Amino acid sequence: MNSRDPRRGHTWAHWSLSIVLHLALVAVVAGAWFWSRRTPAPQPLAIQGSVVTTAELEQPAALPPPEPQPVAEPEPEPGPQPQAQPEEEPQPLPEEEPPPPEPDPAQLQAEAEAARLAEQQRQAELQAQREAEERAERERAERERQARERAERERQARERAERERLERERQARERAERERREREQAELARREAELAAQLEAERQRQAVRGSAQARQYVDLIRATVERNWRRPATARVGLSCEVRVRQVPGGTVTNVSFGPCNGDQAVRQSIEDAVYRSSPLPQPSDPALFDPDLIFNFAPEE
Repeated sequence: MNSRDPRRGHTWAHWSLSIVLHLALVAVVAGAWFWSRRTPAPQPLAIQGSVVTTAELEQPAALPPPEPQPVAEPEPEPGPQPQAQPEEEPQPLPEEEPPPPEPDPAQLQAEAEAARLAEQQRQAELQAQREAEERAERERAERERQARERAERERQARERAERERLERERQARERAERERREREQAELARREAELAAQLEAERQRQAVRGSAQARQYVDLIRATVERNWRRPATARVGLSCEVRVRQVPGGTVTNVSFGPCNGDQAVRQSIEDAVYRSSPLPQPSDPALFDPDLIFNFAPEE
């Protein structure tokens, strides 16, 4: 494994710095000299740099020589004067670059080992990072799977609860319908039984009313009402009124009404009062002869 020698880079840096400092020094000296000469047409100077070592840089820089004092020159005679030629600076010889030091094999091996260990550390960190990312991805996938399973279980539970609710409602409707039909059938049976009982009672009453005992029972009631009747002044001869009496068991009168009647209002009121004065009415010898809606003809002259 190739490795760059750091000492070689430091040597080149020192050399470069030495060159720059010498060039700056030469430039300062040349500028001072040209300023002291004040020549009308300064000629360019050939400046060459030299390579210095680190030891030379660490030594204190040499001070520049003192500037020469200007000497009064005699007035030039009129006429053309020869132009002065600038003196040429001596050119320093370039120093030879020292050969780079030979690399140390032990140091190269140590640097290679350090680079190998750093690469192993980097690969281990990358592997750990990949494993952490894969573990996080697996955990995320597991959480998502568990969330989906939980959502599926909740959905199934809601559907099961909904089915059970619908089943309960259906059974409740069927039970309510069945109970309604049973009530209707029971009510119909009750009504039919009541109607049959009423028909049977009416048939018996009709049979009883046509009997001699029934006629005797009605005549007894009519005679009782006639005895309690107080004849009004407007009652005429040949009075005849159909009287309808509603009574409860025991003979208590609850209502009195009239059918065809040739008497006026006073006569009807007197007959009604007579019926209420006769309450409770006489009871038949046979309970089967009792008629809650009794009808008889009131004709006291007969």
